[in-house]
Amino acid sequence: YNEPMVEEYLRHAAYRNYPVVGVSWTQANEYCLWRTDRVNEDILIKKQFLKPDTKQQNENNFNTEAYLAGQYLGNVNKSMPSLNPNNASNNGKRQVQIEDGILLPKYRLPTEAEWEYAAVGLIGNTKKEQVNQRRIYPWNGSQLRSDSKKSYGQLNANFKRGRGDYMGVAGNLNDGASIPAAVDAYPPNDVGLYNMAGNVAEWVQ
Repeated sequence: YNEPMVEEYLRHAAYRNYPVVGVSWTQANEYCLWRTDRVNEDILIKKQFLKPDTKQQNENNFNTEAYLAGQYLGNVNKSMPSLNPNNASNNGKRQVQIEDGILLPKYRLPTEAEWEYAAVGLIGNTKKEQVNQRRIYPWNGSQLRSDSKKSYGQLNANFKRGRGDYMGVAGNLNDGASIPAAVDAYPPNDVGLYNMAGNVAEWVQ
């Protein structure tokens, strides 16, 4: 039943600017760990601490935690000078540590509170550093349609408006997406984040 959706949407190149769907919470967390390792490995290669290694497999693969613990034995190109005068081992050299400010901390899913803070985006609702009104949506007002001159009357998000109503009615009243829309199909909130209301649900920590 789901195979056409997988082949024609989830994996199709035409949908590369669409949100990733069909991912479990565990898979999302695993992706965060994978991205941490790939980004930090790329940083170390660009800073010439590591040589590129295209033959990584099994235990011989770059892992941020293993590298920080001194257990990674891959293509190390150079080391940092040790600032510890008592460090006679390793010829006064050491691997990059997180304190050096070169490696990035772990990627992770946001907490529910972090996600809500980012979604509401109250940056445009402050007056003298005070929040003077609470938002229902990531935009001002209690309406689902835009009130700006440029996009007056257009829907601000991709959502299901009623039972069985995925598309609305024809013409300008249609939100334009029976399935998830492109990530930049609707305007961002005041902190520059797209689709914090509608389109697809997001995993949190």
